[in-house]
Amino acid sequence: MKNSLFVWLLIIPIYGFTQSDEYKDIIYLANGSILKGKLIKYDHSDTVKFALSETEIITTYAKNVKKVKMAKPSFHVEELYRFHSPTWYLRSQFSILYSRNQGGYSLSVSGGYQFNHWLAVGVGSGIDNYYATQGFNMFPAYAEARIGMYKKNKTPYIGIRSGYGFVSPDEELGQTHARGGWFFNPVFGYRLGAGNPYLDIYAGVRFQSAYYESLGNQSRSEMTIDFRRYDIGFGITF
Repeated sequence: MKNSLFVWLLIIPIYGFTQSDEYKDIIYLANGSILKGKLIKYDHSDTVKFALSETEIITTYAKNVKKVKMAKPSFHVEELYRFHSPTWYLRSQFSILYSRNQGGYSLSVSGGYQFNHWLAVGVGSGIDNYYATQGFNMFPAYAEARIGMYKKNKTPYIGIRSGYGFVSPDEELGQTHARGGWFFNPVFGYRLGAGNPYLDIYAGVRFQSAYYESLGNQSRSEMTIDFRRYDIGFGITF
């Protein structure tokens, strides 16, 4: 009886140790594969080292790993950094141009180059409507820059767009001449992920000037407008 008790006291700690040392971590690969084992090393900017068993150990680039799920993390595992750079990008964005008394919308498309995790530069064009009525559409051509604050999938950023807003007279409204002007558009935004595509949201201000001449009832009128709008919207980048 005493010998049996001694054996059980010896086996239980060994059994418990073996159970706690099981390979229960999981990695999800970008190609759809799922591997179960033990995470040995993780470097979000370099490689992931993963043991499938005591004798079978694999090493792969971190960019090939979509997600890591640890049974009992023994160290802090950061989110895998998946933001691609350097690379070309194509971006579409939509925003509401809001002021206290008037409002409109903006829709634009741009393309450029993401040099690294913090700097992207490009050019674009679109359509801006500063009043939700006919006759005040403008067509901007601009350069843009976005500056990311952190080397993370999700990060705040600062964006600046500046260029010239072109406009043509609306003859149906009696406009005989129209002239656009330079515009400036700083924003503060937040990138929500690093997939392809990825989404971001932003808020800022828009400054634009325009000049209109109109003819009606045998009289001619001139109007210079300095548009000042809050710019709130989202962008999708491929």
